[in-house]
This record gives sequence, structure tokens and C-alpha cells, in this order.
Amino acid sequence: LNNLTVFHRGYGVTNLLKGAVNEWVRRFPEDPQALWALVQAQKAAGQLESAMTTLTPLLHEAPNNPDYLATAADLELSLYLSQRSYLNHVSNQRTLALLARLLEVETEHRARVYRKIAQVYAVDRDYVPSLRYLEQAAEYSAQGGKPSVAPDVLWVEAAQTAIEMEEFGKAHGYLLKALAQNSQNPTARQLLRELPMLSVSP
Repeated sequence: LNNLTVFHRGYGVTNLLKGAVNEWVRRFPEDPQALWALVQAQKAAGQLESAMTTLTPLLHEAPNNPDYLATAADLELSLYLSQRSYLNHVSNQRTLALLARLLEVETEHRARVYRKIAQVYAVDRDYVPSLRYLEQAAEYSAQGGKPSVAPDVLWVEAAQTAIEMEEFGKAHGYLLKALAQNSQNPTARQLLRELPMLSVSP
């Protein structure tokens, strides 16, 4: 059943994949591997609430599992973004709590986690902490290795956030850092050309 699931997963969310996963869970309802496969299938199918329901007991049993935490944070972030509107303000505290826990156990992709935290704050137009986490993401990504997000991309996002705040001096500095990492970054080059006009616009 495991092999069938892995095989059919390569072809996307098909009825054969659903059938293999459902049979696996039916026969072995307490098998963490089977439940984890179901979480992944539900997430891929866009069944976010079902995936979160399936994942919750797994996370309870292994609260420091980075794969479980990363997926839980992704699901909570997606649910938060889909439910939030100007008519319906949803609390971001659960999403931020999961991301904070993920930071405690994540060793390879911390930049990506910092970026997601920045996203949550940016959605609420809480730009000061959003900018702080984008700075941390860019600095961590620039330290070397194989970053999950390129540092120049993160510095550009920081610049765009600074422009939203009308902090044009900061934006200029971030764009220079982006170009120092990648002199051909087209968005950084364009924003640097447009920045003088943005800073004097009414």
C-alpha cells in the first residue's frame, strides 16, 4: 500500500491515489505513515480542513516533527488567508504559534519560515514585524548553503514592504543589497529606477 501510494502520487491527485491511501488507512487506521499519506493527499486535493483534522493527532504524538509542523503551518496559513477578509477578521495567532514552534526545530529552511511569518503580518498590514522577519530571512539565506529562497528575492520583498510603509530610504538600501546578491535581478533594477518617482508622488 505504501508503494502503491508513492507510485500513484507521481501522477497527481488521481482516483487511484485516493483509493490506495484510503485503503491503507482503512486497514491500518493507527499507522502514522498511512495517516501522513492521507494528509498529503488531502492537502494536494485542496481539502485543507480535512488535512488539518487528520494531521492534528499525528502532531500531538510527535510535536517536534519538522515535517508535521511545516505542513500544519502551511495549512493554517492557507486557511487563515482563505477565511480572512475585510468583513471577517480571523486571528493569526494559531498560524504564528505553529511557525514559532517550527523555528525551534527547523535547521535547513529557516529563511522560508521567517518569510512565512512575514507574510502573516503583511496580510494584516502590520508592516514593522513583517519587515523585521524579511530582514532575518534574507540575512539567513545569504549565509550560504542551499537557501530555500534566494536572498535577492527576499531583499526585494523587504524593499516592497518598505515602499508600502513609505520608508523609501530603507527600500533603497534593501534594493542595493538585492543587487549585491544578484546584479541582474529585474525587479530590483526596475524598483531602483522607479524609487525617486515613488518617493515624491502625492
